[in-house]
Amino acid sequence: MGRSIFAANFATSFIFQPLWGKLADKYGRKVMLLRSGFGMSIVIALMGFATQPWHLLALRLLNGTISGFNPAAVSLISGTAPKEKMGFAMGTIQSGTVAGTILGPLIGGLWPIG
Repeated sequence: MGRSIFAANFATSFIFQPLWGKLADKYGRKVMLLRSGFGMSIVIALMGFATQPWHLLALRLLNGTISGFNPAAVSLISGTAPKEKMGFAMGTIQSGTVAGTILGPLIGGLWPIG
């Protein structure tokens, strides 16, 4: 069950990413970035309250459905950064993504539980 819970996010993300890209073309990248960021933060916070495996599965499915933060951020930065600063801007966003992936679980694992 653990692997299917982990994969759920990517399965729904695969399906919905083209929709979010189309809506970003229509309504703007910044709006889609905000939608994704706020939506994912709410869903991830709710994951902390999951008491059953199916709760986590449902939330991971929902997270994949509303996700798209990284592609939206890369798209927004590549479209707005000055040409001479493009390498630095893209490197910074990628470093932030990797740092969050590494440090988030590390800090969460070290955080004392009440």
